[in-house]
Amino acid sequence: MSEQEKTNAKVQKPSAHFDEPKEVLADSSLSNAQKVDALDTLEQDARQLAEASSEGMAGGEPSKLRDVLVAKEKMGAPSLNEKAT
Repeated sequence: MSEQEKTNAKVQKPSAHFDEPKEVLADSSLSNAQKVDALDTLEQDARQLAEASSEGMAGGEPSKLRDVLVAKEKMGAPSLNEKAT
């Protein structure tokens, strides 16, 4: 796998490459735009997990939504809810 493919994989499926959202911020191989894209994906996943949990469909995995939002705030990136308004 080339470096570009590795980078693309980190952006497209960040949960497979990072245990915590703050690890995205520390990854020097990603540009700021790529970090925001990866955090957007993590936020979307966390929101879906939180919604499923509220509907009684949780798989036992805790949502990391707060951690994602904190990481995005450190980057000055809006949450997906803020982008929609």
